[in-house]
Order: sequence, then C-alpha cells, then structure tokens
Amino acid sequence: MHRVSALLVLFFLLTCAIRENPYDPQSPLHNAPNLSVNLLFDRSHVLGQLGDSLYAEAPLAVTLECFAHDFYSSSETISVDFSILHENRLLTYRHVKKEVLRLTERGTHRLHFSAQANNGAVSEKTFTIFLDTRDKPRFLSFSCSPDTFPLVPSIGNREISSFSISIHDPFSLLSHIVVDYGNFNSRIHDKTVFTRKDDTLSLSYSDSLLYPVIFYGDTVIPVTAVLFDSLNRTDTSTFNLAFTKSKYRGVAPPRIDSIYIENRPDTIFEDAPVCFNVAAYDPPENDSTPADTSLVYFWDVGDDTYLAKKNYCYTYYNPGTYTVKVTVTDDSMNTCTDSITITVAPRSVKPNFTYFLVRYESATAPCTLYVSATAISATGTISGYKIEFNNSNPQLVDVPQLVDWEYILTQPDTYNLSVTAIDEKGNDCDTSFTIVVTE
Repeated sequence: MHRVSALLVLFFLLTCAIRENPYDPQSPLHNAPNLSVNLLFDRSHVLGQLGDSLYAEAPLAVTLECFAHDFYSSSETISVDFSILHENRLLTYRHVKKEVLRLTERGTHRLHFSAQANNGAVSEKTFTIFLDTRDKPRFLSFSCSPDTFPLVPSIGNREISSFSISIHDPFSLLSHIVVDYGNFNSRIHDKTVFTRKDDTLSLSYSDSLLYPVIFYGDTVIPVTAVLFDSLNRTDTSTFNLAFTKSKYRGVAPPRIDSIYIENRPDTIFEDAPVCFNVAAYDPPENDSTPADTSLVYFWDVGDDTYLAKKNYCYTYYNPGTYTVKVTVTDDSMNTCTDSITITVAPRSVKPNFTYFLVRYESATAPCTLYVSATAISATGTISGYKIEFNNSNPQLVDVPQLVDWEYILTQPDTYNLSVTAIDEKGNDCDTSFTIVVTE
C-alpha cells in the first residue's frame, strides 16, 4: 500500500513539472504554436504536385484558411502573418484567417505563413506554386498526300493510305480524335495510337473510304478532324479530298437507246413494285460488235433513292409524279444520261363487310332496331360508319365496329337502312336492309 502511494505522488510531481516546462524558455520541451494552413483551389487547373510545391495553370484562385493555437498560454488562438513573393515583389498580409488570392501571373509564387506565440516561439510554413499557361493540344498539321483521286465507275470501299496527323501536346492532355470524311465515313483514333517525340504526337495511317462514284461528277469532300483533350477542350483541322473524272480519252461515250418498265401495267400504283430497265451499249473502238458488258449503271428513281444496277424493281410508297434518271458509264469514265417521268397513283381498295346484323323484336311502331356491323380494309383501318334511313338524315358513328347501335322507328312506313363503312384513306363500302313497320 505504501509502495503504490509513493508511485502516485511521483507521477503527480512529474506531471506538474511537465506542465510547468512550457513556460520556461530554456526548457527543452518548449513548443511553438500549432499552425494549420489549408489551400483550396480548382483541381482541374493542377498540372502536377510534388510535396509542398504545386504546378498549376494560370489564372488560379486560391482560398487560404489559416489557424494557429498556442496551447501553452492563456490565449488559445493567435494571429497568422502571410507573405507572398513573386518575381522579387513582396506582398505581406497580417492577421490572416481566410483570404482569397487570385494568382494571374506566370512564374513562381512563394507563400509564407508564420505565427508567433506569446513566449516568442514561431511556427512557419512555406508553399511554392509554379504558374504557367497550359496550352490545349492543337493540330500542327493534318493532310493526305496525294489529296486528289480519280472517280471510279462502281460503288465500293477503297483504301487511302496517306493520311498524316501531327499534334502539339506538351502536357499530354490528348484524349482522342474524331475524323469525319464528309458523308462517307468517320473514324475515332485514341491517344494510344500516336507516337510521341518531345512535345509532338504523330500518326500516319490508312483508311477505307466509300468512294463517290462517277455518277456524282467531280466531287470535293471536306475531311475534318476534331481533337478532344482530357478537359473536353477541342481543336479542329480540315482539308479537302478531291475526286475527279478522267479526261476524255478519245473513246466515244456510251449510248442509251431507251429506258423502259418491264411488263408495264396500265397504272402504276403505290405499294406495288415497278421494274426499270435500260437498253444501252458501248460503241466499239474498232469495227467489233457493240457491247454493254463494260458499262456501269446508276439509277436515281426520284425520291432520293439510288442504286447501281442495270435493272431492278422498286416500290414507291407515296403517290405522285417522279423523274427516273439513269446514268451509264464506260471503263474510260465517259458517261451519258437519260430519264423518263412516271406517275404513281394511290391505291384505292374498298373495305369489305365481314359481319352485318339487324335485330328487332317487333315490326310494329314504335320499332327499335339494333344494328351491328364489322368491316375490314386492305389499305388502312376502319375509321367509322355512316348510317341513314331512306337516304336522309345520315348519322356518323366514329367507331371501328358497330355493336347493337340503337335506333327507334316511330311511324309506320317502309324503311331502307343503309350502312357505309369508311376507312382512314376515305375508301368506303356499303350494305343495306329494308324493313316494313306497321301500326
């Protein structure tokens, strides 16, 4: 018991001694104030960080939050002095707690914080911020050599193997590139396919394009490349690919004798196929027999539909007048064109009744009729029925099916009931029923 009491007294004395030491400047346990500094900024502007040094993009807004505590004096919180040194210019702030700095100039900014306790002890912290303008990646060049190609007599993909891209990307921010070849193709190139040398990225590649054919005539296709960096910023570069016809080579162009429709009906209806054909030949270079085996055909049927084939069947889905044009090309890129005009008529098909029933309990006045009817249409749905008695006072019922439609005949007479079914295209069909109502 006496041994435990002695240990407690010793612990108390040591504790008191430790608590007194901070007030003694000579004490080895003398402590400086506790200085806490927070720097808040937009991380998207940061280019890199190493320890207390920050490499960032100008301009940079920095929020300073400073706190200092002296646990060894009667005053718990003390003030913080702050200074910033930039290009040998010194700016000093005193008693900083929360400040917002806007650093706009490129170069090195040294941020120094200090707090002094009542006993003269000082805590200091220093941060270094290097500011630079972070240029987004940009095109140095985007080209294709050569950039002029001959038109071809048939549709198909052909490879162009001479595309070249060069990009300035000092901060390695490139994400990907989208290349658009007009209406013919588009491609995406990820950053991983580029080769880097110093601050420059390079890529040489080939691509398979759907060439415009001879029927388009001389064509210029704008090729556009858009690069995206990791901050979703963009840069654009464009050049033109030219496709031209071959010069006339002294060979006579092909000839079209006629355009015709196979087994042409009296009327060409919508929703029905119509088959086009053309009689054409390629004049011989000598006295040999004319032939059409080397010719290529390109049809424009007048509704923005195109096909490269000598003869084919096509279905129009809207009535109207259409100009059908065919272009014929030989292997020397010589062409000839001819056209015809056709009229496509709307298809008129009457609906058909599949069910019709008139019920009544007695033919004496007043007589209650119950009418039921169902009709179908080949060109659309049934939109309604028209009902009339003795060709007067028609009533329209907008339902696809009549079910026990009720009508009361109040006077003795002979009644002719007419029911007409109407589809959504206005086509109709009718049926009738006669009843003699007595007193």
